[in-house]
Formats: sequence, structure tokens, C-alpha cells
Amino acid sequence: MNIYIISLIVTVIISLICAFLTFKRRNIEGAKSLFLLMISVAVFAFFYILEILSEDLSVKLLWYKIEYFGIAGVPLFWLLFSMKYAYVSQKIINRIIFFISLPAITTIILVWTNDFHNLYISNISIADNALISVILKTNEIGFWIHVAFSYVFIIIGVAILLKSISMLNSFFLKQGLILIIGVLLPFMGSAFNIFGNNPFYPFDITPSVCAISGILLLWGIINLKTFQISPIARDLFFNEVNDGILVLDNEHRVIDINKPMQEILKTDFRHVVGYNFDKVIKNTDLKSCIRDEGYNTLKDITIMIDNVPNYYLVSINPIFTSDDKKRGVLVLLKNITPRKIIEKELRRSREKLFDTNSVLNQINVSKNERHIIKIAVDALKNIFNINIFGFIYDDGVHEKRIPSDQQIIKIIKEKIFVRKSIEERMKNREVIFHDLEKDSFGINKGFFESEEISKMVIIPVMGFGSAIFFVSKDKELSNEDAELCKLIIGYSLETIKKIELQKRFKEQSERDSLTGSYNRRYFNGIIDKEIERAKRYKQLIYFLMIDINRFKEINDKYGHQIGDKVLKEIYEVIAKQVRKIDTIIRYGGDEFLIIVPGISKENIEGLIKRINRSVEEWSDKSCFIEFDINLSIGISVFNPEHEEPVDKILYYADMDMYENKAKIKNK
Repeated sequence: MNIYIISLIVTVIISLICAFLTFKRRNIEGAKSLFLLMISVAVFAFFYILEILSEDLSVKLLWYKIEYFGIAGVPLFWLLFSMKYAYVSQKIINRIIFFISLPAITTIILVWTNDFHNLYISNISIADNALISVILKTNEIGFWIHVAFSYVFIIIGVAILLKSISMLNSFFLKQGLILIIGVLLPFMGSAFNIFGNNPFYPFDITPSVCAISGILLLWGIINLKTFQISPIARDLFFNEVNDGILVLDNEHRVIDINKPMQEILKTDFRHVVGYNFDKVIKNTDLKSCIRDEGYNTLKDITIMIDNVPNYYLVSINPIFTSDDKKRGVLVLLKNITPRKIIEKELRRSREKLFDTNSVLNQINVSKNERHIIKIAVDALKNIFNINIFGFIYDDGVHEKRIPSDQQIIKIIKEKIFVRKSIEERMKNREVIFHDLEKDSFGINKGFFESEEISKMVIIPVMGFGSAIFFVSKDKELSNEDAELCKLIIGYSLETIKKIELQKRFKEQSERDSLTGSYNRRYFNGIIDKEIERAKRYKQLIYFLMIDINRFKEINDKYGHQIGDKVLKEIYEVIAKQVRKIDTIIRYGGDEFLIIVPGISKENIEGLIKRINRSVEEWSDKSCFIEFDINLSIGISVFNPEHEEPVDKILYYADMDMYENKAKIKNK
């Protein structure tokens, strides 16, 4: 076995080891692309070995074609590695991935179909060399297109990395140099091989050089990591964060500082890097934290910036190399000034928020309008310390749902709110805080002085009106309080509106819009309950199916408006004859169904006679129909002992009604 084959075997082993180690660290940016790059190199080298060892030209050509699954992938995955490691946006990569994959796909297709067109290689033979037996060929246009795209990809990847490396400071220089070497090695190896400068010709040194490059790149992204992110993306993560970051070496010299920290320390990068932190930092508390090096602990400090106190949370963390050697210290300052300022307000408002949420929950579960209003008004007065409360609706009414205190009703009646400035602001839905001590607003001073009132607050509630509060001197209503008050009032009114709508929708869904009688939907909902009740109490249920005779003739002759009027008035006549426990349902166009539970046969016959008589009397008195109107009534009965289905019982009533209709028509 000669040295060339041994070098290729070593290349395969190294590439697979690199691929394995990279896959284990696949969460690092660029690692997945480097994994695929190393797999491509391994495929290239492995099948190159098989090409060299084979004696038959056709077999060599087969291995040569398979090699290209690796060869075509190398420039593609190199470019992807460069972009991922330099934190190129994933959206950009997703947009171009199809286009940058086309050259690799095209190359593979050309290689595998070369026998038909010879566009990739020609003049194929076996090299006459005692040490290595490879294919000799003439490279055609397809090959040079592949080379052109490969070099374009390599150059673009190099440019991306070099641009990123140019932004590194001395702290990351070692990693930058490793990356530069890793970039140049495969580039040089490929160039030597293609353009005839390869000292080992015809042996292709490219896979071996790629393997060495992979080792360097893998070492660069694993062992030279700082803060567990790629330093290539330093500007993205280091300078753009809002927190101050300071990096010190083991001698407490500054080796890196981000822009927020420069602003905190009132200095710049050039005047701090290389200096001991004592000369850079003036704040004694921060110096003390760094000297103590209380790792992984947090401490609050105050730093005066432009004579204004700013509060920071200090975190001191050591930086270690892969062999657990301490490399420096990371100082992190998180600005917590806004948090300190609002902590007091949060403590004060926490109870109000909790109480408001409790009130909203009570309103949500309540189904009674008066109860909802009581909850809301009591909450406004108790939670927000409101002395006097009232509500003016958009139509000027002061007491429609939410009752107002008598003092406010009196003020409204005295037309205090006629000032255009206030009226306009109310129309514009502005929250108004008015100091009554500066301007009494036309209100009798005795009113607010006796109550020790000092402020009037007007809060608009969209779609309803405006709430009016009067607050005493020792109490304040903040903007946040005003919003919570608006929330409680608005939620109360919306809940009431929702309850009313639900009732209205339910009623509309169960009532016939023309006559006001129940409809088939209502019948389907109650009939099972009526049947169960009849079975429980062993009572009969009579069903009367009623049809208005000659109703089609009424519609045809007088129009549907008269027909609707007849239908409505006949329903009202029938409704006066039945009991409260009976149910009238508009069953069809001009058909009504009456459910009559718990009645004897004699009484049901009496009911039918009363209905017929009352309709005849109505017909005699009506002046908009020229002929007499009467009814055809069919009757059926549900007997719990027989347990016939309701559909069948209704069918009996329907058939009986049609028999009566036929008899009346024949008369």
C-alpha cells in the first residue's frame, strides 16, 4: 500500500471523526454545515481510494462518478458554513438555498450522463504510473463551469469570514487566524490540483487538504469560543445588547468593552483597552465588586451619571478555556433604574389590580343586572377612594343603569356641564382631571368644601357615556386608576348588554317573528320534556293541528300583507282560548299546533268548539276579507301507556286535520 492511499485513508478517518465531533456540537452556529462538509470530504476521499485501487476503467469511472456526490457538496456546504458561522440571516439563506444548490445538482447530473454528451470530460484513460493508478481525462466545458461556481462559492465564503474577522479585536485574534488558515488551505489545494501546480500529480491532494482545514475549523468553533457564542457575531450580540459588558484578563486589564459600558463609564474603546480597571472605573462600589470577584453572585450598586443616580445589577463571571484554565473575567452591568423607580408604584398598585380583577370576576359570573351595578359602584368607591360618583350617558340621561349620587344629579340639573371646553373634551373621550380649588367650575363651594372635595375627574366610557368622580384632598386618582375605573364600568355595561342580548337572541330563536307564537325550534326543545312529564304523572297529551281554510286564496287575492295580518290576528284569537299551560306553535305556513297536556276528552272537545266559534266571530267582524274564514282542526292524543312516538302522534293529528278540511270543502 503506497503513501497516497494511506494519506487518503487517514483523510477519510479524520473527516469522519470531525463529522462525528461536529454533529455532537450541532447546536453551535455553523456546526451542521461543517458536518455535511466533512461528510462530503469523506465521500470524496473514500471513493477516490476505490478509484485508485480498481484496475478496470469502467469500474474506475463508476467510483469517479460517485466521488462527485462529495466533490459537488464541498463548495456548497463551505458557503453555508461561512454564512451560518458569520450569522447571516436565516431568512436570506432560505431564499437563496435553492439557487446555490443548483450548480451542485447540475454537476452531478452532467457527470452521471457524460457518456451521452462528453460535456464534462473526454479522452478518458488510465494513468500509466506505478505508484498510483487514476483516470486521465480532458476537462470539458461542464467541468470548468463546475470549477467556476466552486471558486465563486469559495471566494464568497472567504469574503464573508474575512469581513467578520476584520471586526475582531486582539482578544479574538487567535481564533481569527485559525479561521483564515482554515479558509485558505482547501482553496490552495484545489488550485494546485486544477492548474497543474500539484507536486504529487496526478494524485489529487484536495481531499487531504480539506480534512486538515476541517480540523482547524472544528477546533476554532469548539475550543476558541468566548461567552459560548461565535466571536464572528460579536457586534450582533456584544454591542447591541442594552447591558454594559466589560472583559478583563487575569491581570484585571481591560481587553474588551461594549458601547453601553463605554457610556456608563464615560469613556471609549481606545482609552480603556490594555489599562487596569482601577484607572478606568471611578465608582468605588463597582471596583469593590470586581476586586472581590464574587463569582455568580448579583449585587445592586448606584452609579451617578450626569448627577442623576442610576441603579445597576452587577454580575461577575469568570471566563475559562476548554481545559478549565481561567482566561479572564466578564463584568456585566444591567440597568435596573426603571425597575427601582416603578417598584414602589407596583407595590401600591398591586392591591388595586388584585381587587379590580376580583371585581371583574364577580361581574363575569353574575347574571343579575342590579347585582352587577352594585358590585361596580361599590368597587369604585372602595378601591379608588371615590367620595361621590355619577354617570352621564351619551344621550344626557343621568340614571339609566348606573345610578348617580344625588349631589351629581343636582349638578347635572343645574347645567354645570355646559362649558364648551369640558363638553368638547368629553366628546373627544378625554380623561379630565380638574382642580376645584383653582376653579370651582361653577359649583357651589359649600358642596365640595363640606365634603372636603378637591378634584373632579371625568372618565369617558366608549359607547356609553362619561363617569364623574369627586375625590377629597387627601386622596388622589392616578391615570392608572382612571383606566381601571374605566375598565370596571365598561366591563359592567358590556356584561349587562351581553346578558340582554343573550336573552333576546334566545327569545328570538324560539319565537315566530310574525305572530309571536313559539316556533318549531322551541317545539323540538320541549316536546321530550312534555312526554316525560306525561309519563311521570300518567296524563294524556292532546295535539291540535290547526289549518286556516282558504288561506292561499287570501294571499292570491289580497296579497301577502293581508295574509300576514290574518295569520297574526287568528293566532291572537286562538291564544285567548287556551290555558297558560298550553303551548301554541306555528308549525308551518298557515298551520298552528297546540300542545294541551292533562285534559279530559270532554274538555278538549269544548276547547275545539271555543276556538272555532271565536274565529267565526272574528271573521264576521273583520272588514278586509269578503268571504268567511274558518279552521280545519285535527286531533290526536299521546297515551303514556301506549308509548307511541311523537312523530306518529303528530301524523295522526295531521291526517285528521286534512279529513276535516275535505269535509268542509265538500260542504
